Amino acid sequence: MGLVASLLSSDVGLAAGDSAGMATARALFEANQLGEARVAFEKLSVATPKDPEVNFYLGVLALRRFEPEKSVAYLQKAVAAAPGTSRYHQWLGEAYGRSAQRALLFSQFGLARKCLAEYQRAVELDPRNLDARFNLFDFYRSAPAIIGGGAERAAAEAAAIKKLSPDRGRIAFAILLVLQKQYERARAELDEVPPLDLAAVRGDRVFLSDVQWSAATVGWGQPARNHYWFDEKINQHVSLRLCGRMHDKGLYAHSPSHYVFALDGKWTNFSAIVGLRDEAHQQGSAIFTVRGDGREIFRSAMLRVGALERVNVNVTGVNELELVAEGGEGHNHNSWAIWAEPVVSR
Repeated sequence: MGLVASLLSSDVGLAAGDSAGMATARALFEANQLGEARVAFEKLSVATPKDPEVNFYLGVLALRRFEPEKSVAYLQKAVAAAPGTSRYHQWLGEAYGRSAQRALLFSQFGLARKCLAEYQRAVELDPRNLDARFNLFDFYRSAPAIIGGGAERAAAEAAAIKKLSPDRGRIAFAILLVLQKQYERARAELDEVPPLDLAAVRGDRVFLSDVQWSAATVGWGQPARNHYWFDEKINQHVSLRLCGRMHDKGLYAHSPSHYVFALDGKWTNFSAIVGLRDEAHQQGSAIFTVRGDGREIFRSAMLRVGALERVNVNVTGVNELELVAEGGEGHNHNSWAIWAEPVVSR
């Protein structure tokens, strides 16, 4: 994925002699070099076939290859070896859920119940595991009551999420409101916190998606901060998701898009993760560009869904920062671009 850092922290390590190989495999995974990461973890698996962390990564990689049954097998091994690890249960639940989506009707309810049980166990083990809680919320809101779903359970989980993370809780409640076709209330929920004046920020870092831009345009819909734009016709996606990871901070940027921020020479670094939202069609592509006072200081490769790139550039002395996304093949069809975790620091 580029999984969230807390999901990637190791609870159970390999033998000391394998630590270098594990570090290399993780680095490949984090760089989204998934083929190379898979080979590296498979080599580790030969030496330590029961290691829970190796099986965890192999399970997540199998999900990325749309092989949920293989993912289940790997993640079951991880859970068996370390049953007290929340994220292992969380991802086993995800694998069961994906398997249920592909299963025949007579078997999918059983898989769905297994999915629910794993999500619930993940939250029980670590109530602050926000990704597990959001997966549980998604299950409640989408599953029928006969297998444990329901609007009341979804709303209760959204409230629990909001206590832990107001940003993610607003997304959860907005999703429920969109499902009820209450679009204006959903937007009011998402806009509950007004943008900051960047010139007035005194801290050492700030998300650009939390501050007021100087100008913004997008190729489809309207500019949006920390959520995906939606309306009455396109309303399936409110959260920002890249390569399986949900991002609480980011800019919706369907190309051609252009965001401008007045840095006034007060910041030294800009970083972000860029890519196309999950579920975008393979037809879509995007190239992301960063400009400082009109000069190009970063240009990504042409990215399609399932790929991402990390941005980290020096903006010392820059007065005006521009974030641009354009279609990569002369059109903007399905170019559902995202600037995730866009941070300026000093």
